This record gives sequence, structure tokens and C-alpha cells, in this order.
Amino acid sequence: MSDRLERERPRLERLLAASSMEFTEEPLADDRGALGAWRFTNADGDVEADVYIVEDEPRAFLEQLGAGASMNGAIVFAVRYVGPPEDAFEGQFRAGSVTGALAGDE
Repeated sequence: MSDRLERERPRLERLLAASSMEFTEEPLADDRGALGAWRFTNADGDVEADVYIVEDEPRAFLEQLGAGASMNGAIVFAVRYVGPPEDAFEGQFRAGSVTGALAGDE
């Protein structure tokens, strides 16, 4: 395990905890060359966050993910609402909370 991954993984967990949501996680098969890549899904199953920890060039990695992706140092992420359309307003708010938590400070 790289030094960066060892430093950033605990920080990632603290950032996710700031959203006040419970998550399950699974490794992402498409890690795009990241040191670590996971999909975090909230307990309701309607918000997903694909999160990557990268060694170098986080901005270049961010561009690979496209619109809606963000970064916080070596942590690059894309958060989305995946629930039913009738709950989209509240779901987008929850997705925004996760985005804010990942983008914020510990």
C-alpha cells in the first residue's frame, strides 16, 4: 500500500462521516489507474459516490470523470442520486450533502 493511500483513506472516512449518513462500500472494477477506488452507497440506496485516491495529477484524473466530478486534494469523486424520480428533490439534497462533506475540511 502506498504512503498516499495510507494517509488519504482515513481522511476519506472522516469526510464521509461528516455527511451523517451510513454507507456500504465496494471496490470499483474500473479504478482508472487510481491507488484506490470505491463506490459508497448510502443506507437508503439512493445516493452513490464513486471515490478515487490518486497518486499524481488529481486535476487530470478529475477531467477523466467529466462533469459533476470534484476533488479534495488526492481524493477525486463523483456523487449522484440514483433513487426514484418522485423522490429526486430530497435525493438531490442528500447527494449534495455527500458532495459537500467530501469537498469540505475534516
